[in-house]
Amino acid sequence: MDRRSCGQKPSKRAKASMTDTNRTREEYPKDSLDRYGDDLCGLVLSDLSLEECFRFECVSKQWQRSVFKPQNYVNVEKHLKKWQIIKGKTIEDIDWQILESVVRKCPNIRRFDIEIHSEVTGRVFETLMSAYKHLTAIDITFDTGINAQIIDTILGKHGSQLTAISIPPSGYDVFETHSKSLTRLRQLSSSGHMLLSTIVTENYELLVKNLTHFRFNYTNWQTFIPFVIHYRKILRSLSITFNSRFITTREYILILILISKMQSLRELNIELFFANEDTADTIDPVVDYHCKVFVNQWPHLKRYRLNMWCGTDLHVKRLYESVGRMKRLQRLELTLRPRPADNEWTVDLTPKALSPLKRLTHLSLRLENCILNESFFESFHSQLPHIKCHILIQLSKEVTDFDAIIQKFSKAKDYKFLQEIVTQESSV
Repeated sequence: MDRRSCGQKPSKRAKASMTDTNRTREEYPKDSLDRYGDDLCGLVLSDLSLEECFRFECVSKQWQRSVFKPQNYVNVEKHLKKWQIIKGKTIEDIDWQILESVVRKCPNIRRFDIEIHSEVTGRVFETLMSAYKHLTAIDITFDTGINAQIIDTILGKHGSQLTAISIPPSGYDVFETHSKSLTRLRQLSSSGHMLLSTIVTENYELLVKNLTHFRFNYTNWQTFIPFVIHYRKILRSLSITFNSRFITTREYILILILISKMQSLRELNIELFFANEDTADTIDPVVDYHCKVFVNQWPHLKRYRLNMWCGTDLHVKRLYESVGRMKRLQRLELTLRPRPADNEWTVDLTPKALSPLKRLTHLSLRLENCILNESFFESFHSQLPHIKCHILIQLSKEVTDFDAIIQKFSKAKDYKFLQEIVTQESSV
């Protein structure tokens, strides 16, 4: 039955509310920091350096409150004079007001590096240690001329918190005294010739057991064996210096065999200095072992630096070509010094020998007393197109046209850096 016949009025169509037809636009905060939120702003501001933070804090009060929050690291040595915190050589020359201002503005510091070279910087160090209670990494370098008493005080009071130490020879005895308290120490080096006996006792006991980075001068294999046994699965970076006056050829090869057992290494630096009286009989076996065996033992090594005094140009060529088999290298630094001759050695090297290093991005090649064939530069870019930066080729200044070399590298991404280095070397 029709609705009209029943006397029922047709239902009216509901009117759309104002909120349905005219939706109001959502209002966003005008302040960009409020609009993006704390997390995103913190991520953006974390890209600012500490110097930029002090410059940009003048933008507004909100920037002043926010810009320092992401900062968790400071290189103290870099900023002491820049901010004029230390204006002299006595404790009275410390500007405590500036230092306290920096500490107040940067409350979230978790890591810092500092060089201690006097009682003045020692006092700054104590101030930072008192201000920051949640430090996760402290890298401290003791200057060569520092008083051993200052080293003793710092290691005795804060040794358990230090994660990286560079210590001068004058502090070796003090270091040994406090070595067992250095439970968080990960990196150890020296401004002098640190010996393995600094951390390995006469009874072959290791005084420091948690290192990941270590640099020392080799003296004897008896102390090196317990070091390798303990650190073969822990150590990430090893720098070792040899001198042929204190080591035989056979012993050197033995040490290379032991080093190759440390498969956790990702960075390896080797320096080997032969004396002028060393003959080919001394050098040849070392070069042979390095080229035929040693370079094949490193499937995971990322950085390799070899600084070696060679006998002839043939040694230079063999050593250069052998590193092409260390296929995971990302950084390579070769410093090869053949014995001076009446005429400069002519070395026939090709970039093709390094072409298997597909991950190589940084290359430093230093050759002394050598003439490098010009074809090396002509094929460099085609054979090593993956190298991105830090291309450094240093040759004997008397025999190379450096302007021509620069022209050869005109397409290099790091061309300005190369030109600066080469020009500097040519003027020596």
